[in-house]
Amino acid sequence: NIVAIAACGDRSFGLHADGTVVLTANISSLEDALRDSAPNIAQWKEIVSISAGLRHVVALCKDGTVIAAGDNSSGQCEVFKWRNIVAIAAGTFHTLGLRSDGTVVSTELSQNSGHRYGQTNVEKWKLWKTKEEFQREKALKINELKKEQANLLVELQSLNGIFRITDEKLIKMRLSEIETEIKALEEKRGY
Repeated sequence: NIVAIAACGDRSFGLHADGTVVLTANISSLEDALRDSAPNIAQWKEIVSISAGLRHVVALCKDGTVIAAGDNSSGQCEVFKWRNIVAIAAGTFHTLGLRSDGTVVSTELSQNSGHRYGQTNVEKWKLWKTKEEFQREKALKINELKKEQANLLVELQSLNGIFRITDEKLIKMRLSEIETEIKALEEKRGY
């Protein structure tokens, strides 16, 4: 049972439900580096995701590590030190990995590869917040809403004059919105 696929050029990769990978290709045009890697690909186990670049393939392992095979002339297969990876993407001459904390890692293009166009400048990327960041932002938002609520209650008590009824309606409407927002934030689970 194939559960995921990746393809590039004349190569096709299939991820089996059991975590193994299969490769099909036009052997006459398959690059030597990838052909030499084919026996290694057949030995891959516990794979959860695959991605194919121009002449390389990367695989995300169940334990959050990444393995690669194929052309490494630009450093696109230098993923063996990566840990805590939850998603991968293979580019033409580089590879990206998404860590469990939301940060992104990239292979470094070799200086002499001739393919340096900024595609690996991802060190400042962060795709999601950690649980702690989420909880901190949630608490700050609730505190801001409660401060606004307290200020509006004081203002409501001090209303007078000709526009008192209109102002009172607007304040009560905003107080109701604040209550709804606070309740939704407090009930929100996960991150």
